Amino acid sequence: MLSQMVSWVINLQFYLQGVTRVQLDVRTLARRWEQYRLLFTTGAPSLFRHCCNMLANVVLNTVAGGWGDAAIAAMSICARLLYLSNAVSNGMNQGSQPVIGYAYGKQDWRRVRASFAFSVKVSMLSMVAFGAVGIVFAPQLVGIFRDDPQVIEVGRTALRLICVALPLANFANSANILFQIVGRPVTSTVLIFGRQLAFYIPALLLLPRFCGLLGVQMAGPLADIVVFAIALPLTLRYFRSLPES
Repeated sequence: MLSQMVSWVINLQFYLQGVTRVQLDVRTLARRWEQYRLLFTTGAPSLFRHCCNMLANVVLNTVAGGWGDAAIAAMSICARLLYLSNAVSNGMNQGSQPVIGYAYGKQDWRRVRASFAFSVKVSMLSMVAFGAVGIVFAPQLVGIFRDDPQVIEVGRTALRLICVALPLANFANSANILFQIVGRPVTSTVLIFGRQLAFYIPALLLLPRFCGLLGVQMAGPLADIVVFAIALPLTLRYFRSLPES
């Protein structure tokens, strides 16, 4: 909570001290419904993404609880490690937003393609590197957080499975951001719901009945693979629909 408050104060200074041209002033608030509608439709995928992530975490902890505290701890540690590994990927995706958005607004289709391709290549390469480290050093990484043999045993398998699908999950996230930027919130939202609500949560509820704890561990990677299989053709079709220049 304190870290969120400190970050909020730091960011607020940019708008209060004139560092940026965008100033906080009640007189500049939008007065037309169309502007609020555009804000909501553009930001809705981000809202749904956070809500779906929260719901998925609740289901994950509930299901993992059936195998005791060690399983909950191990899956939580893997989630934290995944968050750290995604930092570079998320940075690339967020950094590409204004570039792709500006190029899209100017109808510079060549730059839209180049910006997305560059972002995906760099972030996927970073995910391959993180994945390799995670697979090789899974027990050591989990052991940093909890020196408990049971937690390490559960966590190393979960982490290795997550790392296998890490580059594919990164591409799906990049496609999600792309469709949000270019004004296709429905497609972006479908990818979010597809990953969390249509695949991940059902996998969490069904796979453990057949595979036990392994079903909990592989639910996330399987969902990432399925969403990648959906996101790739959608992305390719979108870029084929753009003019050549």
